[in-house]
Amino acid sequence: GVTGCAFQVVDWERGQIRPAAAWFADEETREALDAVLTRPYDPDRGGVTEAAIESGRPLLIDSVEDWAGAERLRRRLYDQLTPDAAARAWAWYEGSSYISCPVRTAEGRTLGVLAISRAHPRPALTTEDLRVVEVFADLAALALERARQAREQEVLNRASGAVSRLLEPEAVYRATVEQAL
Repeated sequence: GVTGCAFQVVDWERGQIRPAAAWFADEETREALDAVLTRPYDPDRGGVTEAAIESGRPLLIDSVEDWAGAERLRRRLYDQLTPDAAARAWAWYEGSSYISCPVRTAEGRTLGVLAISRAHPRPALTTEDLRVVEVFADLAALALERARQAREQEVLNRASGAVSRLLEPEAVYRATVEQAL
């Protein structure tokens, strides 16, 4: 029963938000949101992604008009997009409810945000929906962390194999340096 779902990641070095994956129920929603999915990370005039990351907790917005960050978001849309794209995106925000849930590792590292939307006339997203999204965000963080650890282990195993099959100390030294690089 959702209109859109995106896993937004933040490239902290570049200060950019981008979708790692996204799904939309229809082309109208995709067109409205396409312009805002990849953008600078801007907590001063941010959207629901920045709001969830900056607060460190999931965000449930029944109505954008009732959200404290609405005016900053609207201003950013009109400053950064063409007038048509800004109007289309803002109309979509006005006609939907949202959940934006940080995806964090057990150590507290933020990997991104799981964002869900539901357009009116469908009922607004609820606190029960929020709990479900939180579970998915936790599962995603766990899976991503395990995948990262598995990749690191694979690289270490490959390096260990490359170094341990050598018999000459000089070759072991060179291979160790090559593998470390």
